[in-house]
Amino acid sequence: PPCGTSVAATTAASLRPAAAAEPTDAEVCRLLLSLLNKANGPLPLSALALSGKARLPTVPWNLAKWLQAVGRTAAARPALFCQHGGSMVSLAAEAIETDDTR
Repeated sequence: PPCGTSVAATTAASLRPAAAAEPTDAEVCRLLLSLLNKANGPLPLSALALSGKARLPTVPWNLAKWLQAVGRTAAARPALFCQHGGSMVSLAAEAIETDDTR
């Protein structure tokens, strides 16, 4: 072990499960498309954030970080997502037209 680190601390650190890498905006976008396709209607940003957190439990993000990512992704892609009053999001017409899964 490195100088000043006990063997027990080094072993404990190596046994911890590795946290997943933070998802990219493209991965968050794919997740939102999937969730909104299943919902078949608008969902609150908070519900999307909670669903993202549940679907990717190893990502080290708290709910606030998920809310930021969901909001940022929806705002950055107006061709795919339609925002309703700042708290709800649905699929935009272009996303529905190009969806292969329906």
